[in-house]
Amino acid sequence: MMLGSCFTENIGKMFISNKFSCDVNPFGVLYNPMSISNALSLLLKQEFDYRRYLFNHDGVWGSWMHSTLFSSSDKEECIANIEKRFRKACEIIHSADVLFVTLGTNHYYALADDGLVVANCHKCPSSFFVELTASAGYIVENIASVLSQLFAIRNDMKIVFTVSPYRYRKYGYHESQLSKAHLLLAIDTLCRNYPRNVSYFPAYEIVLDELRDYRYYAEDMLHPSDLAVKYIWEIFSSAYLSPSAHKMMEDWQPIAQALNHRFLSHDSERRHSFWSTLNERIMRFSSTYPSLDVTEEKDYIKDKLNL
Repeated sequence: MMLGSCFTENIGKMFISNKFSCDVNPFGVLYNPMSISNALSLLLKQEFDYRRYLFNHDGVWGSWMHSTLFSSSDKEECIANIEKRFRKACEIIHSADVLFVTLGTNHYYALADDGLVVANCHKCPSSFFVELTASAGYIVENIASVLSQLFAIRNDMKIVFTVSPYRYRKYGYHESQLSKAHLLLAIDTLCRNYPRNVSYFPAYEIVLDELRDYRYYAEDMLHPSDLAVKYIWEIFSSAYLSPSAHKMMEDWQPIAQALNHRFLSHDSERRHSFWSTLNERIMRFSSTYPSLDVTEEKDYIKDKLNL
């Protein structure tokens, strides 16, 4: 399972595209440690009073615990989206081998009227919120509390922390660096407190210290570019994945590329031959790696073959 900022989304997509069983951000993108701790606690308890977090602004229903991905003009649709995703994530958190957490900033927001910590402000007026900052010690206190719950259930789970390389220009670059410093200090303490389970991957340092060329940044010059994500993924996979996992990815990539093939000609015989051959390759892959789910790909090819 992967929780955290948009950097988590990028690495999560790499896992999914390489056929790893991976659940990415069941609450949507989460930026601050407080919301991530809250999300983990809810998943471990398998109880969520989602109506406590529901709100309506300008005719749109949303949840203060979720990103806008779950929002809808229809209240029941919003609730259904939240419930379905939450139930799936509850199952996965209790069976996952690894939890990957990316912290984005120590700045967070709470509702001005009742102090409820929000995961996303949903572009609501600033008067709705108060802005707060969490010290390294406060971050450790909150995350350690939920890790104790987690390890009581799964004492063998591995947790990989990282800090998002995205810099928060709105705080000013100096304040953004101070924010990252609190996150880094907190993670370092957690690694020392739980050396058997917790580790740190230096994505933040790789981007700032190694990838200084502007081609490694998106158009806003703040987010890492696709090239940077691929570079970090190569280092990450080299550090954490086994030789057998690398072999699996090597076997899968040609199949993934073939699945994206688009025919320009209308030669039905060639098309049928192509999809039949690819179907055989997927069947062999499935036989070699029976634990991996290729149901979607099999159904896609059946549709192409009109089976």
